[in-house]
Formats: sequence, C-alpha cells, structure tokens
Amino acid sequence: MTARTIWILAGVIFFPLICTAKDASAAAQDGRAANILRTAVSAADYVDNAQAEKLLSEREMLVMKIHKLRMELIKKDPKLRRMYEQLIQQARELAMELESKKEMRNVTESLGDIDSKLNRLQKK
Repeated sequence: MTARTIWILAGVIFFPLICTAKDASAAAQDGRAANILRTAVSAADYVDNAQAEKLLSEREMLVMKIHKLRMELIKKDPKLRRMYEQLIQQARELAMELESKKEMRNVTESLGDIDSKLNRLQKK
C-alpha cells in the first residue's frame, strides 16, 4: 500500500466527516448549521452572479479559516490530538485492509494508469 492510497482514503473518508461536523450551538441558536460541503460552487448557478461571486469568495475564505482553526485546535488540545491520531491510525488500518482486496488493487491500478496517461498529455 502506498502513501498516496492512504491520503486518497483519508481525503475520501475523513475529510467529509470532519467538514460536515455541525456546530450544535450555532445550529440551536438560529436553526442554521454550516454546510462546508456545498454542491453548487459556480456564480453562474445563481440569479445574481455578482452577489453570488462575492458570497462564494467569502465562503471559500471561511472554509479555509475553519480548516486552519481545526488544525490549530488539534495541535493545542491534547484530547483532540489523541482523537485525531487514533482516527489517522484507523484510516491507515482501513486503507491497508481495503488495499489487500484484489478488486481494490485493480481499480487503484487503473486509476494510476489513467493518471500516467494524463501526465503524458500535459503541456510542458
């Protein structure tokens, strides 16, 4: 199993879990909870493109701020750090188990083949 496989797995499984965690106190206060994962991300998808562009830009900055703050909190708080390390260890174990399955190796190899072909097609 490669480090790339572990990071792909972590990105696919854990990033959405971390990103979709809702702030219960904020949700309780006004009935809204932040949804970090949002499907419509183009200003063209909205009636007022200019306003949407501004809000999407502001939203992107806040999502980056949330990510940075989460990482800072994990570094500072021993309990959060321990939980994070346990989560990463479980991700590694899960990735190893998944990669041990023939079907998964076949799909992963196919993905690697496509990536290699795309790399050869890139402009230099």
